[in-house]
Amino acid sequence: MGKLKLSRFLSLTPHHERRAFFFALQWMCITRLSIAILPFRRTMKLVESQARRHLQKRRGSIAKISAGRLSRLVSQAASLVPGSTCLTQALAGKIIFASYGFDPQIHIGVNREEKYGLEAHAWLTLDGEVILGQVPDLSRFKPLSGSSLLDT
Repeated sequence: MGKLKLSRFLSLTPHHERRAFFFALQWMCITRLSIAILPFRRTMKLVESQARRHLQKRRGSIAKISAGRLSRLVSQAASLVPGSTCLTQALAGKIIFASYGFDPQIHIGVNREEKYGLEAHAWLTLDGEVILGQVPDLSRFKPLSGSSLLDT
């Protein structure tokens, strides 16, 4: 999102969406930094604890922003953070969505096909639907089990 697009976004977007965007930008930066300097297990524990804390604070309240719109705001925030990968977005997204009353699941998958070499991808689902990190042919990634994510 360039400077002109950002200023247009800020002038046209409702206040609660601007607030969500800057919250997403904050968590995108924190998560990006955590991935760079902390062991993966510690980063995952940080994400899970923050998501749980935000979700508990939001219990019983209604999200003012739909999951689809929140997904676009998270993607826009990620575009401003250098080195923001699918993993950064999925981990930050878990916290961001939780703060709006959603409880998405993090998925990390790998693909070892000779055609692609070794590749990995991270995404979020909510009620079985991909809400962040959708890519063509997502099924080529074999999800890692949940417990193996913390055993790293």
